[in-house]
Amino acid sequence: MKDKALRVMYATLQDHPGIRQWSGVPFFLTRALEGQGCHISLAHHLQRPLLTFNKACNKIFSLTGTKRRMPLERSEKIARRIARDVAKQVKGDIDVLFATSSIPIARLRSPFPKVFYTDCTFIDLLNHYPELADYPEEWTEEGHAL
Repeated sequence: MKDKALRVMYATLQDHPGIRQWSGVPFFLTRALEGQGCHISLAHHLQRPLLTFNKACNKIFSLTGTKRRMPLERSEKIARRIARDVAKQVKGDIDVLFATSSIPIARLRSPFPKVFYTDCTFIDLLNHYPELADYPEEWTEEGHAL
């Protein structure tokens, strides 16, 4: 009897696991899973309009010298909205939810096991990227929780 292929839903904030995203990590992870016989389906375009709007506002704020920021992915409110988006895309024919970030699955209530793989933690992002140097303190705790 043949082994049943693992059905994986990959939840991502990106449009798809492209080779140019995150140095190709999502692309190569997806290919590796497929190479092991897994069937991959995508939950993507998660809160894309809101995140794009918030990023545009942040760019305008930085160009004008304003310290104000709009929260991006790492806020409870946005994480809950992203979880709702993932839940709408989850089909009953999956075995596991997979993400390359905790954000798409952090607040998701699901009967399916959740797995995430990441090469960086939130504190590493804050310490590494200069554009996050003035990340608002009130959002830092939420970011760590997610």
